[in-house]
Amino acid sequence: MSTEPRPLDQIPKVWDLVDLAMDRGDVKTIHLAADRPPMWRLPEGLRPVDEAEEPLPWQTIQAMLSMVVEPELWDQFERTGEGEVSLTGNSGRRIMLTLYRSHGHWSAVVHL
Repeated sequence: MSTEPRPLDQIPKVWDLVDLAMDRGDVKTIHLAADRPPMWRLPEGLRPVDEAEEPLPWQTIQAMLSMVVEPELWDQFERTGEGEVSLTGNSGRRIMLTLYRSHGHWSAVVHL
């Protein structure tokens, strides 16, 4: 199953997902994988962030990740196929972002 990439102005933002997760309070990680909706790891297991959320094509996930990772670091991740980076959002929230290629496409786990 493959979906069409979204226009840039409709791409979900990693920090928006982090804010939603923090507001919910029981989210441990956010999972982003090609052709799946964004998922939260809750105490009872993985669940979609929003039941109505469409699966994200790999191009959308790559765009989401490249918006938060510095270009030089992104180039390094492209060469190695994986990496971790600690990020701080505008609100001062810190996250650890683990990126890896799965089946040739980028996936990520956002550790809150």
